[in-house]
Amino acid sequence: MAREAEWELKFELDQSHDVADGVAAWLPAGIRDAPPRNLHSIYYDTPKEKLRKRHTALRVRKSGDEFLQTIKQEDGAGNFARGEWEQAIEGPQPQQSAARGTPIEHFMARRRQREKLKPLFEVDVERRSCDVIKADSVIEASLDHGHVEADGNRLAIREFELELKRGEPSQLFETAREVVRQAPLRLSFLSKGERGYRLRDRSLTKPIPASTVRFRRRATAKEAMQAICRTCLHDLTSNVGTIDGEHAAEGVHKTRIAVRRMRAAMTLFKQITQDEESNRLRGEMKWLSDLLGEARDLDVLQMESTLPKARELSGGRSLAEIVDEKRHAARDKLRDAVSSQRFNLFLVDFVRWIENGDWLKAHSKQGDGSVARFARRSITRRRKRLLKKADHLTKLPPEARHKVRIAGKKLRYMTEFLEPLAKSKEQRRDHKRFVKQLEKMQTSLGTLHDAEARGDFFRDIADVPPAATSPDDAASAALSMVEISAKETELLRQAAAARGKLAKIGPKDMFAGG
Repeated sequence: MAREAEWELKFELDQSHDVADGVAAWLPAGIRDAPPRNLHSIYYDTPKEKLRKRHTALRVRKSGDEFLQTIKQEDGAGNFARGEWEQAIEGPQPQQSAARGTPIEHFMARRRQREKLKPLFEVDVERRSCDVIKADSVIEASLDHGHVEADGNRLAIREFELELKRGEPSQLFETAREVVRQAPLRLSFLSKGERGYRLRDRSLTKPIPASTVRFRRRATAKEAMQAICRTCLHDLTSNVGTIDGEHAAEGVHKTRIAVRRMRAAMTLFKQITQDEESNRLRGEMKWLSDLLGEARDLDVLQMESTLPKARELSGGRSLAEIVDEKRHAARDKLRDAVSSQRFNLFLVDFVRWIENGDWLKAHSKQGDGSVARFARRSITRRRKRLLKKADHLTKLPPEARHKVRIAGKKLRYMTEFLEPLAKSKEQRRDHKRFVKQLEKMQTSLGTLHDAEARGDFFRDIADVPPAATSPDDAASAALSMVEISAKETELLRQAAAARGKLAKIGPKDMFAGG
């Protein structure tokens, strides 16, 4: 059975989209006239989710009287351009013969393993589809309306999909841009299968941690860059929906990390991805990063011990109200941004650039060469710069320490991306140690920076408190808060110790040669 690469863009619709009958103005005209098809899918896995751990989904779908077995596997990371294997089968149970030539062929060949497969969740949708002709390309547009059910819990599904059936990927992305200009649609990288698993473990409304990047050790630098960016996009689109509600503060934090990782990836591979579009996308990432940073800083101020201490001071309540107003204003700006057409177009454009950008087509000795060789050279250079910046760390002024912290944070993200290159047990151990020391340095310097930033924040309030508050009371409390600072000496000692341990571990210790 031949493997097919799936070029598909999926958009999640919120409850405000009244599209069940296919008559929304932004939908392709053919969907309005298309007869609905009822699709019932059962997803199979072992009770311990062995297939999920292999980044694989096994589905049997019924449409009319026909059954289709589908196996999907993530290609490197994320769920864009996935590998997909389909075959008609006789009934609703997965069949070994239909798994031949797929990533789970050996799994299905073992009778005991097959017997452990159970239906874990089901998906019922009503689908309307039509073909959209764009130049010489055929794009299937589909509207899905239904639900996924797992362990008695049910989640509504409302999705719009564009899948390239024939032709140029550039036409798929141009069609997506046209649709996003007409309707507030946001790209989603959560497959129906992943929604089912997350509904089952009740994690759908919770932010997810940074995902592990996966790529072949023999991958080119370009292929590794694609895998890294797909992973970051998956995390961004998963977490941005959690910035409101019960886990809002953590949602902002995890979304910010996803954007930071995207920016770190762009910096790491800058030499092979330089083009006009990449510069524009970097600007959009900075716009988003600034909004997330402002909201996160005020969340931290609200949650940590500093602000509760302020309430005990004279004028502390007025100061707390000022902070709360600023926090809500920052949240509103962030909420408007991630709901905007600008953000939705950015997601489409970034995917287009990752999957079909000019940088992929341009000849590049480094980009077309081994990612292992690229990694060793890049991390060696950046490690050397960091060690030089962090020399005599305890004597550096705050501004220089801040630059060390930023450089260390970027190097940490970059090193984490390249974990697949740590082949031997010793390399994996040294990789873990290297990342751990970067994290220690980042934490110590970050605590110092946060204390300095809080001081600046409270000084500004003391100088110019908002007109709606009692200036004397708020200013008095703010000036008192400036004096509450971190234990500078101990934190600097910890950061300097981490720097010393980093000097003893090099890229040759962590990564196999390429």
